[in-house]
Amino acid sequence: HRVVEDALAGERRCPPYDMLELLRAAADVCEALGDIAGALARTRQAQARYEELVGHSARARYIALQVGHELTHARSERDSAQRNLQRMAELNRALEAKIAETELLHAQLREQALRDPLTGLHNRRYLFEIGPGLIELARRNGTPLCVALIDLDHFKSLNDDHGHQAGDYVLQYFARVLGSGLRRSDVVCRHGGEEFVVLMPEVSIGAAADTMERLLQALRAEPLRHGHRQLPPCAFSAGLAEFPEQGDTLEQLLSRADRALYRAKDAGRARIERAISGHATFT
Repeated sequence: HRVVEDALAGERRCPPYDMLELLRAAADVCEALGDIAGALARTRQAQARYEELVGHSARARYIALQVGHELTHARSERDSAQRNLQRMAELNRALEAKIAETELLHAQLREQALRDPLTGLHNRRYLFEIGPGLIELARRNGTPLCVALIDLDHFKSLNDDHGHQAGDYVLQYFARVLGSGLRRSDVVCRHGGEEFVVLMPEVSIGAAADTMERLLQALRAEPLRHGHRQLPPCAFSAGLAEFPEQGDTLEQLLSRADRALYRAKDAGRARIERAISGHATFT
């Protein structure tokens, strides 16, 4: 009995489940010694210790379950966030691709709006968009700029005699002549019908007249056929005006060039007329 008491005195140093067994053993010893009160006390202590251990274990299991649930939820949120980030990245890439595609489409539509579909040259709209800027640049730099207004001769007769497809072929051919015979810095536009405009930065009216004459001779020298039919020789008339002598706006220069063109037509066609100080001379 004293051994049991000594063991119980060291309760704090005894592991919990060992203490539970020790209390039960102490109750058995007390009962064997006839100490009913001691046996009951030890049994109650054992029961209390058991309930305490069970309570701790249940609390531990609850905490473990709660921690496990929270950990699972955190992992789920992490995985969901990663999927969302991946989805966001995919959506961003798709959006960037769509923006690039839209910008390209807008650029293509704008280019189409500024191009003549038959000849591939720039059109009248482009002429009036870029012309004022080129004139302002010439003004700042103190350099000349020449405007050439070109009209194919007898084009209506060509259409009437050989059909509009032949007329379209001649327009396309003449566009290629202009493209290959002019500088890359020159702006070539189809002004409408069989009329074309060329802006030549840093070119005097004399040099422009020489260029137009060279193009005229090249066009007249080339025999053209459309299908199996021989087309009549092609030629053009042109009127030239120079900035700033004949005008300081695109409209003024085109008006001067137009007057010169009519004089070239009246003088027999297939010629270039230029105006100097308001007076026309033939080349």
